[in-house]
Amino acid sequence: MSRGRPSSNIRTDHFYLVEEENTNANKYSTLRQMCKYCNKDVVDLIDRLKDHLNKCSFFPYELQESTDLTTSKSHRNNNMSQNDKVILDQKLAQFFYSAGIPFSAIENLYWIDFIHTIRPSYNSPNHQQLANKLLDDAYSQERKYLENRLENINNISLVSDR
Repeated sequence: MSRGRPSSNIRTDHFYLVEEENTNANKYSTLRQMCKYCNKDVVDLIDRLKDHLNKCSFFPYELQESTDLTTSKSHRNNNMSQNDKVILDQKLAQFFYSAGIPFSAIENLYWIDFIHTIRPSYNSPNHQQLANKLLDDAYSQERKYLENRLENINNISLVSDR
């Protein structure tokens, strides 16, 4: 992700250059741009301009999908809490169990690359964790759910298919 001066298409397509007089000769003047949609004055740095377009309520919807507004900050702020990791691990495990995917698939290099592309800060569990702790937790959770559902039922029918 580039930082610093924006590419010319972001600058020229969505902003006007703000002409300022430098009143203090000892300071460097920072180039500024003005949004073509809301006329807000923004520092002429790629992340600031993209961040502004992400928040600008006047930025046309049809341009949002065709314009890359990903900033380097959005890539850096990919941290996750321990609670988020637990939830993601549980959801991933449920997916593996419900689809009957072999546990060894979780250590496939293409899978790991895919997960790191989506969320770089997430390290998926290994096959041992899938087969042991996560499976035990999912079993306990499912058993508790079924016990609660069956608690008030008087009759039950079981059908076997051979």
